[in-house]
Amino acid sequence: EVGGHIALFDGRVRIEPVVQDFAVRLTLATHPKGPFATPLVNRFLRFGASPRAAVALFHAAQARALLRGRDFVLPEDVETLVPAVFAHRLAPARATSDAREERQVVLAHAVEVVSEDLGEHLDRVEAEARYTARVHTRCVAEAESR
Repeated sequence: EVGGHIALFDGRVRIEPVVQDFAVRLTLATHPKGPFATPLVNRFLRFGASPRAAVALFHAAQARALLRGRDFVLPEDVETLVPAVFAHRLAPARATSDAREERQVVLAHAVEVVSEDLGEHLDRVEAEARYTARVHTRCVAEAESR
């Protein structure tokens, strides 16, 4: 049974292009002086999350979707996991006793800004994904009842 879950995870949990773009923009938003950096990022971070962090975010979002019984990633999967995946990968601009808290605030702000920029697209993707899941569930139920 575990192997089946791993096989499902391996390539079958979809991430729509707009959700991929969202995750990449969130990664880039952690890069000081980068095109998506916020003033908080520029002030509090020395360097941001790497491309491997983006890959880790994709995999974590796919795992979260799978654990929730979906074969597709929602924007909320990505948003929810950013702090857990990225926080330890960011280097603060200065050493302080509040560095961990600062990173959390910076990440929350970056998620908010990038979410607003892509808001309409992300809302549409989420609605389409949920609709597709309902149709799929209905088709499977009808096929099983025959």
